[in-house]
Amino acid sequence: MTQPIPLFIALAPLEELINQNKDFIEAYLQKEGKLSLEQISHLKKRKFVFILDGYDEIAERERHCYNSNMFSKWKNSKIIISCRPEYLGEGAEKKFWPRENEERGFQQLTITPFSGVEIEQYINNYVNYSQNNGNPLSWDAETYIQQIKKMPQVEDLVSNPILLKITLTVLPGLLGEGGMITSQINRIILYEKFINKWFERAQERLLNIQLKSKERDVFNQLNEEDFSKHCLRFGKEFAVKMFVDNNKVVINYDQVSEEIKSDWSKYLGNSDEKRRLMRYSMPLIRRGNQYWFFHKSLRDYLIACALLDSFKDKSYDSPFNKQSIIPEPAIQQFLVERVQQVSEYQQPMLKFIESSKKDANVQIASANAITVLLRAKILLPTNLNNVRVPGADLSNGVFNNSQLVKADLSNVNFQNAKLRSANLEGASLQDANLKGADLTGANLRHSNLQGANFHDSYLKNVNFEEVNLRVQDFRGFDLRNTDFCGIYF
Repeated sequence: MTQPIPLFIALAPLEELINQNKDFIEAYLQKEGKLSLEQISHLKKRKFVFILDGYDEIAERERHCYNSNMFSKWKNSKIIISCRPEYLGEGAEKKFWPRENEERGFQQLTITPFSGVEIEQYINNYVNYSQNNGNPLSWDAETYIQQIKKMPQVEDLVSNPILLKITLTVLPGLLGEGGMITSQINRIILYEKFINKWFERAQERLLNIQLKSKERDVFNQLNEEDFSKHCLRFGKEFAVKMFVDNNKVVINYDQVSEEIKSDWSKYLGNSDEKRRLMRYSMPLIRRGNQYWFFHKSLRDYLIACALLDSFKDKSYDSPFNKQSIIPEPAIQQFLVERVQQVSEYQQPMLKFIESSKKDANVQIASANAITVLLRAKILLPTNLNNVRVPGADLSNGVFNNSQLVKADLSNVNFQNAKLRSANLEGASLQDANLKGADLTGANLRHSNLQGANFHDSYLKNVNFEEVNLRVQDFRGFDLRNTDFCGIYF
């Protein structure tokens, strides 16, 4: 009775409960544990360690986590929250401070990547486990270790557990007879081969189980037409619908009440044998009425593939123009790697940026495109006058001498960017993050700088004539030789 009770809670399926300004633990125990308020009240006297997993997999991450979930009601408990740091903004740790003692009650730890020794230990365990379960592998542990050491770009990736597992699954096939050369292998190639291998195994499983007569006919047709190709198309459609539907990670679908009225019935309904068989072949987890990919990175990979496929659509219809990828670093990374590999994807992205100069309806796609191209180190045009890229992530970008006259750069992240002698006359930089940016000699005449963050930025010889600016704190600015003619606050 004196020891704390550990309780693991996956957050992704509980988005309707988390950060809702109510006692999250109480709501969870009522819903999932079917406990009464009286029972929960008794439990509050006990010690707990609540392990809340996957904070990065919920959409509502901007609220104060501790306060909006009323964790203070569980006074005898400790709370551990896991989250990939790239999904949290700068200074986000304050959102997790306990109300009672703030920073003193908060501790942040980082799970380090696998070391070389740990990677080799995992590989040995992986090979031994397969051997002991009657599934001997084509490679022994030493072969895996030596092959990975030959590929520095893969050696870096496998310090991540899910990528190590994927690599061990697909690497023998990639480097087998007539396989790829090692320099061609990167993250997106590993995911591509893994997902194809998953569909091959699903196909084999369906071959060896009892199917109803109609299901068998549909399955035979899928095999004739390329089973894996059909499954891949279904997976991309399913994942990109999650993306455009408010970037969902978990789908709630009731087979009885939603079979007719829900948009998700096309994917999760049971009336279409073909789609049902493809859904059974997906790397999905189902719990009750909830569906999600067994690892979020698989969803993100399929979304990236679908977004690239969509470039042949008209600008308005493309899902690339329906939802911002800025909050999703993993999707960005997959897109970056593919654009670097296949140059033909660069032109549609540049076209989105160019089209936004005259058409505000493509500004989401334009912001997505410029973010990806910058990360991919693709040379951007210097003439970006009238461009619309609100919310883009252009941190660490180089825009020296660029023309950005009357551009919509509101809420753009320019942190540590180089904008020396850039022409930003008449541009909207409302709520832009220019922290640490170098604007030496830039022209900001007539620009809108309301809410912009210039902390630690370099503003030597900047022209601020007739700008609209409401910045309260100039501490940390380099203001040497700055022209403030006509500026008002």
